[in-house]
Amino acid sequence: MTGKVVLVVEDPSDKAFWASVPHQAFPGRRGDVVGRVMHYRPKLIAAAWDWADRSRTSGRACTILLLDLDDDPCFSGLVGRFDPRVLEGVGGGDVAICIAAKCVETWLLADAASKIPRARKVAARYDPERAREHSPGFGRTWRIITERLA
Repeated sequence: MTGKVVLVVEDPSDKAFWASVPHQAFPGRRGDVVGRVMHYRPKLIAAAWDWADRSRTSGRACTILLLDLDDDPCFSGLVGRFDPRVLEGVGGGDVAICIAAKCVETWLLADAASKIPRARKVAARYDPERAREHSPGFGRTWRIITERLA
């Protein structure tokens, strides 16, 4: 399925990174990966059902809810905060929850050749194929994006 992929992220730096990397890999699909920043994890979780529902009804290729694990002790504890309706939609192809084990910023370091402090600058030199070898979380997110944009 092709169409827009919407990445719903916690922080502006995450959006800056994700606004650049897919566009480098898919230059002809510039408007097809759109980032939205929630600025606060509870706000992202509370709005997840609205994002998931819009994904199902709008014909988007996928909505990816991207969070950091941060101080949560386990993935299931974080996932358990989502509305059960969101979790029912996960796996159907139109909604995905991706959790970075430490923080999304560690994904910036998965491509060791691009150690630059700012997300946009990192994204300019970031190699997603190399990074997916070093980070299963990034690899899963990148796989979802590439499948939807291919």
